[in-house]
Amino acid sequence: MNELKVVTLNVRCEGPWDKSPNSWADRLPRIRKFLSNECPALFGVQEAYIQQATSLTGDTGYRFIGGGRDDFRQKGESCAIFYDPLRLEVLDWGNFALGDNPAVPGVCAWGAACPRMATWGVFRDQVTGQRFSCYNTHLDHIGMEAQVNGLKLIQDQMAAHCPDFPQLLMGDFNATPDSPVWTQASAVLEDARGIALQGVCGPRDATFHNWGQSAKVIDYIFVSRGLTVLNYRVDDRMVDGGYLSDHYPVIVELMFGATRRPLVLA
Repeated sequence: MNELKVVTLNVRCEGPWDKSPNSWADRLPRIRKFLSNECPALFGVQEAYIQQATSLTGDTGYRFIGGGRDDFRQKGESCAIFYDPLRLEVLDWGNFALGDNPAVPGVCAWGAACPRMATWGVFRDQVTGQRFSCYNTHLDHIGMEAQVNGLKLIQDQMAAHCPDFPQLLMGDFNATPDSPVWTQASAVLEDARGIALQGVCGPRDATFHNWGQSAKVIDYIFVSRGLTVLNYRVDDRMVDGGYLSDHYPVIVELMFGATRRPLVLA
């Protein structure tokens, strides 16, 4: 099949603050089961330490690109991009910091509470032969200037690098659809939620749920005009009686090429 399934999920960083049933040890087998059931070709995560990303591969068959935000290698949270090597070939990839010098990791820029970064990859779809790029990020949760400037830097990188390929931008933006950040992103790309030909499934008011205690849309998959969104889903189902994370996964199925699109945000 030519459809390309893509998922973004903030998996929540591992730490002693999360007790059972929400600890990483509890959630890891659930996420692995989710991957086995959904079989996305591309899967972007946020907040994952490298040891978490490594433990998500195991015998799943997935590989990942990315590095920690503190050194682009092993230290700090990552925005790793997982891919199915039977479907996708990595042609190029890298990391960059969201700061005045994108080559320097570990800097809290523009009033950010934490160092922020993006991971990108250029892929070839081995079914269609189509090349495309994917950018994955986690914008700051405190600084509006950091969000706006970080997103602008990502948009500049996307415009400069393989702009003729279809492009994806995914991640946890820490910003709702009525925010300036969403407006800025959607001025260049399209929110998959609003252009899905088969509509929206799952909760419309929550991608972040804080262990079932709140509801807010802050996780997105944006696409360029070279991609058609067939369907969009926020998966709020439990797996083996527990959550995958304090966020729900956002799942889209795409096809390369343009077609008719809905006129309003669903």
